[in-house]
Amino acid sequence: MERKSNQLTFAKQVFAIFLLELMINQNQSLFLLKIIFLMKKLQVLCLVFSILLSFRASSQEIKGDVLWVNTFTPATIRFPDNITSAEAGCSEGLYQITKTDNKLVINPVAEKKPPSCVISVEEGGRQHTFKVFFQDNDADIDLDKSYLDLHTLDLLQQRVAQVKAKQKDKPTMAPTPTVAKTETVGPPPPAPAPPPPPAPAAAPQAAPAPEGDYIAFDGRKIFRSQLNDIVIGKIKKVNKNLEALGSQSSSAALKKQATANIMAFFNNKTTVLVEVRNKNKPPFKKPITQYLNDFSRLPYSKVKIEDAELTFVGNFVKNEDGSYHGVVVLQQRFIGYNREGGVQYSDVTKKDVEIDVRFTEQVKDGEVKQLIDVFLGNISVSSES
Repeated sequence: MERKSNQLTFAKQVFAIFLLELMINQNQSLFLLKIIFLMKKLQVLCLVFSILLSFRASSQEIKGDVLWVNTFTPATIRFPDNITSAEAGCSEGLYQITKTDNKLVINPVAEKKPPSCVISVEEGGRQHTFKVFFQDNDADIDLDKSYLDLHTLDLLQQRVAQVKAKQKDKPTMAPTPTVAKTETVGPPPPAPAPPPPPAPAAAPQAAPAPEGDYIAFDGRKIFRSQLNDIVIGKIKKVNKNLEALGSQSSSAALKKQATANIMAFFNNKTTVLVEVRNKNKPPFKKPITQYLNDFSRLPYSKVKIEDAELTFVGNFVKNEDGSYHGVVVLQQRFIGYNREGGVQYSDVTKKDVEIDVRFTEQVKDGEVKQLIDVFLGNISVSSES
């Protein structure tokens, strides 16, 4: 009897253990089911998160924005974050790309007159593409077509929206790149002879006097109208940048870029002087860097400089380096507008600008061409007021 009781007790213990194991197994199954459910939820959340990230990235990536450049006006872009890579999708040697922190500068190689090119840029985990077109050096480039200030995410998103809107309006249209023209001066010269031994520097000598519609530079003859067009083109570009520099509606970054563009026309010479003459004040001179700094602080909301009218180009004297130093006299009207768009100040100014005319040679397809370029120098500004 006692043995049966012990057997019954043992059976109860085994059954209890079985029930306990069953309960444990059920709890483990429930636990596994919970884990599987949570993993499914996590997968859904990850999918939603990746979609949101993709949407956010697309709203901060520029695709196919257009920039214009020429020899004197590079394309400049400032991004929210430092640039990790920048590549040109065209032949090497056509564009020079310089990146410094969050700033990208795109310069064409002047001798090549490059065609259009796609520039790919990566910054802050974002991928951008820009189409760069070369503009004729004789045509004006507005700074808003060559300079992009995207240093904040808000500015970047605004530009993305603008680009998408333009592409939506004109999905198949693209700017036609302008082929830069080359100034050809006279027939190709004969093959150069071996250079003679260095001789003592000679005193500057006067160039031959103009003959009719031509100006002669030691045997080189160019049309007076051709030289005038080159000079007027330079002055127009300077005036375009002066308008941006003197307008208080321009951003600080735009003013800085305009200053750099202007200095390029003066061959980046900080020794250039600007003389200012007013009727009621004695004349005074200042370095061009100080003149431009003062110009940037004018109290006008917008500045307009009407096209220059040349009244004289001449008095050329040959320099020791082979260039020719002359004088240009022109008149132009300066207009300053207030915030309401009214004329706050207007004046006609006369400018005497020193210039340096330089001749170089370019070999293309076996043909030697003479190129002419003009750099600006010291300036005298006379005001009627």
